[in-house]
Amino acid sequence: MKYKLLFLASLFYSIILFSQTNNGIVKYECSLITNELEAFLSKHDSIQKKYIFTQKIIDETDPISFTLKFNKNESIFSIDEELEPDNKLNINRIFFKDHVYYNNQKDSTSLKKIDAYGDQFLIENNNTKFKWELKNKSKKIGKYVCYKATLKINGNESMFIEAWYTPKLNKLITPLGYSGLPGAILELTRKAGKEGRYISKFQVRDISYKKKPLKIKKPTKGKKITQEEFEKIGREAMDGLKNR
Repeated sequence: MKYKLLFLASLFYSIILFSQTNNGIVKYECSLITNELEAFLSKHDSIQKKYIFTQKIIDETDPISFTLKFNKNESIFSIDEELEPDNKLNINRIFFKDHVYYNNQKDSTSLKKIDAYGDQFLIENNNTKFKWELKNKSKKIGKYVCYKATLKINGNESMFIEAWYTPKLNKLITPLGYSGLPGAILELTRKAGKEGRYISKFQVRDISYKKKPLKIKKPTKGKKITQEEFEKIGREAMDGLKNR
């Protein structure tokens, strides 16, 4: 009887712990990797005239924070609203200001809500489309052993992603909707352009678990399109500017 009670108590504790680790709020910090950006600028004489303006962007792009909420099946990720001077050129805040990323692992779908080109869009993706390459490298982030994975995305702008994930935490813990890895992403670096001229790094700063299931509100406002259709709209918009 004693052992039965101990087993039931252990099982009850495991159920509580499982429910807590499947409901929580994660804080990410995003920063611009300036040393690599400055190295890129130093190799290109053609853009040296723009260096002063670029240096202004580098100087004014302070780290910004994001919040990810997750429950058993869903997560949502967006930038934290913070007051900044209107004349400040924080490139990360400008780029991510109107982006909301939603993931649902139950039906393997994701949505990105974005305001662009004078309209609002809901970009639909399938989580299985991310073809991650798992590497045989590991490092410790906080108390978690994390493993390296890379991803290359070709579109209007080539994108190279480097992620460090841990299988010990909920795989819905992932910034910018980059799902599909067998664990939570605690660090992610994005390099945009063929030579990585825009580099940003996302790092987890805090994870707080909740006893009660969090309600995640799926974005519904906006034109539903695919990533390919959105990139086509972007190309047409750029062509329109060039022809003016």
